[in-house]
Amino acid sequence: VWNRALGGAASVGGTLNWSQPTVPGPSQRNRLRTLEASLVLGHGLRGTWSAFWEAVGRHQDLDADATSWFANAGVLKTFGGDWQADAWLGRGLNDTAADWAFGVGLSCRFRR
Repeated sequence: VWNRALGGAASVGGTLNWSQPTVPGPSQRNRLRTLEASLVLGHGLRGTWSAFWEAVGRHQDLDADATSWFANAGVLKTFGGDWQADAWLGRGLNDTAADWAFGVGLSCRFRR
């Protein structure tokens, strides 16, 4: 996870994730390799409220061997400087991920 201020109340950030979860199959050793990256643009709204826009690409080693693209937008509120709550709405941008999704989250920031 990374984030940099762009000046004013704007910022740019992103993530890079790799996982290898177990998937159903003839043995428990079946693994699904997944690589996911995102780019996030954020902007302060008022007080401790912010808005964000995110583009996500996910590649999984499925039979189709395709990359799925998603777009999300949401709001977040910080509490006490280290906690944040967010809510977002997103949609898949290609045929393999063309569903709408909604999510909420709570996270704690660990600063260096």
